[in-house]
Amino acid sequence: MSDTHDANDRGDAQVPPSAPPSPVPVAAPEPGSQGIDSRPGNADAQSRVDAARTVLVRLMQELLAAEARVDDQRVADLIEANEQLVVTALREQQRAEAATQALQLEGRRLQAEAEAAEAVLRRQQDLREANERLVLAAVDAQALRDAAERARQRQADFMAVVAQELHNPLAPIRLASAMLGRTDTNEQLLPRAQAIIDRQVDHMARLVAAVQDVSRANAATLGADAVPVDMNALVLAAVAACAPAVSLRQQRVRVELPTEVAWVRGDPPRLVQIVANLLDNATQYSHTYGEIVVAAQARDGVLTFTVSDNGIGITPLAMPTIFEPFVQDSQAIGFNGVGVGIGLTVARALVEAHRGSIQADSKGSGRGSRFTVRLPLAPPPVPGDAARQGPGAAGAGHSLGGRS
Repeated sequence: MSDTHDANDRGDAQVPPSAPPSPVPVAAPEPGSQGIDSRPGNADAQSRVDAARTVLVRLMQELLAAEARVDDQRVADLIEANEQLVVTALREQQRAEAATQALQLEGRRLQAEAEAAEAVLRRQQDLREANERLVLAAVDAQALRDAAERARQRQADFMAVVAQELHNPLAPIRLASAMLGRTDTNEQLLPRAQAIIDRQVDHMARLVAAVQDVSRANAATLGADAVPVDMNALVLAAVAACAPAVSLRQQRVRVELPTEVAWVRGDPPRLVQIVANLLDNATQYSHTYGEIVVAAQARDGVLTFTVSDNGIGITPLAMPTIFEPFVQDSQAIGFNGVGVGIGLTVARALVEAHRGSIQADSKGSGRGSRFTVRLPLAPPPVPGDAARQGPGAAGAGHSLGGRS
């Protein structure tokens, strides 16, 4: 009984039903034994064996109970550790989700700031472009105002020169008229008075024609009359048109043209007038037996043709105003007849109407002059397109004049 109470006192925990104590093995009597010896000595030994068995059983029970408690503790520790891991994982997940949300919010904020900055940059770019357009418009407007002012001033100067030129013949005409009106006028003076009147009237007629030429040239624009023009043939036609004046002064014209046709889009009569005016200028201000060279070449989308002479040249003082109307070099006044000084003005206006440029060069008085015209090349005409070609064929080495 005392052993049982001690076992209950030391181990309050009962063995779980699922783990009943294993039976303590008891050694079976060896073969040939006669069972329990009932002799007094043997009885004492038997009681000690029984007591030992009881202690052994109790120890086994305690060991099993301890193992059960250890297993329960391990299970509890594992459950607790698992719970802690779960809690930790949940907390980490919450922190990760919070961090993700914070990053998403920060990303949205940064994206919003980037979009706002981009919108500001776009507005700034739009403002810059608008400002540039305004500046360009202002510059263009100023350029137009300046051009209009220059045109107005040129027109005013032109009209003043025209008025002066038209006024100059009036004095000789009045003188001739007075001579004719006098009853005592010598009959021999009548033809002289008549010649004065005729000469001044002719001069005024040429002035009026010159004014009309300048007005038409300044108003020239390329419209429906613009067609592809064979400039080689056109130059030859202009040279042929000037042949009478060249022959009269016994001058020589040498033509150097490219072997291939050079096409320019423009108004053929006005293009002919450009070449003819330059040839007339060269003829008028070259000496008898002088030489004039007309050359052309096409390169890099531009037709360049020049009219050169070995005539009286252009002084440095006259060069800046050589294309102005009614302006003549001092050495040119009265040379080879009377000119009104508008041929080069008309040529410049017509060249500019064809989107080209004209330039004058001279090495000085008595050293000849050269006029260079540049016009944009045009593609050849397509079948069915109207094209104008002058008489004759293009080529190099053509000569014209009264002296070879």
